[in-house]
Amino acid sequence: MGTPRLKKVGLGHHKTDKQGEARMSWLLAWVVRPCRAVKPEVLQVVKKWLTQRERENLGGLLKAMEADLPFARIRGADFLAELFEADPRQLDRYRDFVFYELGEYKEVRCRWAFARIAPHLVGVEEAASLVPKLKANLGHKSQVLCFLSLQGLYQLTRLDPKLKATVYPLLMAAAQSSSPSVRGHGQRLLAKAGLGGS
Repeated sequence: MGTPRLKKVGLGHHKTDKQGEARMSWLLAWVVRPCRAVKPEVLQVVKKWLTQRERENLGGLLKAMEADLPFARIRGADFLAELFEADPRQLDRYRDFVFYELGEYKEVRCRWAFARIAPHLVGVEEAASLVPKLKANLGHKSQVLCFLSLQGLYQLTRLDPKLKATVYPLLMAAAQSSSPSVRGHGQRLLAKAGLGGS
């Protein structure tokens, strides 16, 4: 059973490939439209469609993000993060976009998505190159960005243990932060690393 909102963005029942393509065009146009927040039920339908038809349609979403429109980047970054949470493997073929495009965008939600996704797509030989980018986020006023960057740094040490010498001092500094939230997150990551929580 659909909702008026779903019908409005072109998510009615279509049977032919041509109609399906039109449906996705409507969906992509809506995804990057700077308007209302995404309703949960719409997000579920969009995520299902982008996952099912990912090969042809996620590329369209990335092109919209490359169009230098901040709202498109923000909405697109949110969907990349949603798709990553659903199945990290489906973003493997877009790793270059994540590293070389998403990683350069200044919008904070793009930086959130980069910090969440990139450490899981990187190879051992590239892990060290992510450390400076994630480290640069640690002083940001967005606590979410700090959390995600700390988590990403910890993930990199699991991939390449040699990075512990660089990353663990950053976790220790976070564990002594004046922000209770950042401090608690740093302590939890130190505990996971076997270094205690203080």
